[in-house]
Amino acid sequence: MALFNSITWLQIYVKFQYCSYQLSYAMYVPNNMKMPSECIENFIKHHSFALVVSSNLECTHVPLVLVASEDEQGVLYGHVAKANKHWQALNNQSVVAIFSGPHAYISPTWYDSKHAVPTWNYAAVHCTGTAYVLSAEETSNVMNLFVQFYEPSLATNST
Repeated sequence: MALFNSITWLQIYVKFQYCSYQLSYAMYVPNNMKMPSECIENFIKHHSFALVVSSNLECTHVPLVLVASEDEQGVLYGHVAKANKHWQALNNQSVVAIFSGPHAYISPTWYDSKHAVPTWNYAAVHCTGTAYVLSAEETSNVMNLFVQFYEPSLATNST
């Protein structure tokens, strides 16, 4: 599909290899709230706009697509605008991708107990891995993957 060939060089696509689905130890997760891997994959699919943090602590919000069948633990593919200099700090570097979902404040007034405290309920997944800037051929393949994921009607429409 050659729909986007004219803008290939305006885009930087990044492969986040060796993605670990393990939730970051920096994030407290009660045992009864841990997600099984199939739920994590579904969560990433439905909340695919992640915050990517590189080893120099630079952060960029990035659309990511998970290919769970690729490599041992799956691969995340992402897009960073070439004008965003963060992509230069990503190649061959350790990164964390933070996927955020629904969240809400929980008031202690909602509990029957008089000794309750406020809390915050949230859903999030932290993935760790190594980022790689893709070649021109890989970029073309990932662009097609992004079209199939985000604009499936364009992927089937060749006109």
